[in-house]
Amino acid sequence: MASTTIFPGVHQLSIGPVNVFFIEDGAKLTLVDCGFPGSTEQILDTVRALGKQPKDVTNILVTHAHPDHFGSAGSLKQATGATLWSHPADATYIRGKSPIPPATPAPFWLNRFLFRRYKIGTLPEGMEYCDVDKRLQDGATLPMAGGVRVVFTPGHSPGHCALLLKRDGGLLLAGDTCSNLPFLQHSIAYDDFPTAQKSLQKLIKEEFSAVCFGHGKAIAKGAADKMRRKFKYG
Repeated sequence: MASTTIFPGVHQLSIGPVNVFFIEDGAKLTLVDCGFPGSTEQILDTVRALGKQPKDVTNILVTHAHPDHFGSAGSLKQATGATLWSHPADATYIRGKSPIPPATPAPFWLNRFLFRRYKIGTLPEGMEYCDVDKRLQDGATLPMAGGVRVVFTPGHSPGHCALLLKRDGGLLLAGDTCSNLPFLQHSIAYDDFPTAQKSLQKLIKEEFSAVCFGHGKAIAKGAADKMRRKFKYG
């Protein structure tokens, strides 16, 4: 499946139910998330379709350490030579040093159904563990693509981070803090739902015009207002 341009210089590739993102940075690319194990060739084919080569992928940002988001990290690092970034709280899972914490379905019957349907919490075959090169730190602005700010948003995983690209009105890469599958709602599962709710409250205070998700379609206009209407509690 071909990638879709969702924001100036940002492209989304859907591999099954999970999205991977490519951020143009001049002649280079930054990759956000890596898909399930076995996604490497699809991702590299997309890199080439964007007019780049694997060596042009210089950074890989992992929003969180779940198999559908870092499953192909090892082979992608090897193929590209990219620097891999993760929050320290999730780095131990990417390295394979600790078991990934168990998840539970979010409230609402559809989440319980999808939790069972997609066997969330079950490790797929072929997991690729690898080293983490650099840390994602809350509030830090990463020196790529004109500046990508890290927003620490635990709850879906201990080290979950959202990413905010500030140019052109702002693009929020929300990871799995929430989803848009089949509509804007909480993600299917969390390891700590109350903490995740607090993270969403933190996130909707940010300013951005567009948002994309680990699962589901991006929202191109008025995204911050839509998320505030949906997730503002109390």
